[in-house]
Amino acid sequence: MIIKIVRLLLLIILLCFSKKQALTQAGIIEDYLILHQVDSLQNVNDTTQALDLYQQLVSTECFIKAGRNLAMSEIYFSLNKKDKAKQELNNAVDKGLFGLTYIDDDYAKLYQRIERKYGGAFLNELKIKHDKKIKSQLAINGVLIEKIKNIFFQDQALRSDKNYKICKQYNFNKRLGFDYDSTQNQTDMITCYQEFRNKDSLVLQEFVNIIDSIGYVPGTELTYGMIPISPIICHLAHFEFQGLEDKLLYSLFKGTLSPEVYAWYIGYKEEYFKTDPSFYFTNNEQDFDKMSSKKINSINKLRKSIGLKSIPSVLWNSKIY
Repeated sequence: MIIKIVRLLLLIILLCFSKKQALTQAGIIEDYLILHQVDSLQNVNDTTQALDLYQQLVSTECFIKAGRNLAMSEIYFSLNKKDKAKQELNNAVDKGLFGLTYIDDDYAKLYQRIERKYGGAFLNELKIKHDKKIKSQLAINGVLIEKIKNIFFQDQALRSDKNYKICKQYNFNKRLGFDYDSTQNQTDMITCYQEFRNKDSLVLQEFVNIIDSIGYVPGTELTYGMIPISPIICHLAHFEFQGLEDKLLYSLFKGTLSPEVYAWYIGYKEEYFKTDPSFYFTNNEQDFDKMSSKKINSINKLRKSIGLKSIPSVLWNSKIY
């Protein structure tokens, strides 16, 4: 309860920090809430009203992430509005849609889908635009991008290590009371897990240092989508880094961190350190069945304050743009 009160107070303080800053922060949260309305309208097949609402939002020059642009392009195409679909794809590429082609094989399928719908010439236009933007971004932020890339790959290498995977799973199951392999030597498992944590904390500290140096989580305006930031944020949740949560919240209001990723981090941190859930975003949908209306309304109020979808939205049924 105390943690929730502190978090609410922090939200109020940040929103009141300055009039200009507060207006910007409130605007970003409002943009997220409107995008949720767009999703809700699409879910009930009211596509026309959803697109009207989306266009009103776009006209205000709000920040829309590349994944959202890609999703909207699919909707426009399905309605035979190819010009608008192409514009959404152009906007997505401007924000780094093709940024992870060097590590994600699924991009081949995306390229095929674009070529099939719009032709090879249009796909080449997008690729040329992407290559030019990459060159420009690397000239400006190349050192930062390479630093974050190295952090990402080091973190992934540690988590992919065969021995560490075994002791991590052993510790996870034992800590949460799940069935675990009792034939494993407990001392070895604890030593192995502690070794993993020591190494990973040093790697992740480098990312925290970057956040500290610029004041917020680097967004696509700095990375052009060339590094998957969300997994790094998620992994930070299992450690105590001083002042990190405040900077993540600031990043949310700045627009470089989505409400979903912020709530994902908070949920994993609460789970790891065994504190009461705040947003219930990393819970299962079934957990809400036994909740009172008063409890659900209280959670939704907190969710709304950061631009997060209401219950029953959870990590497992959400799109992370």
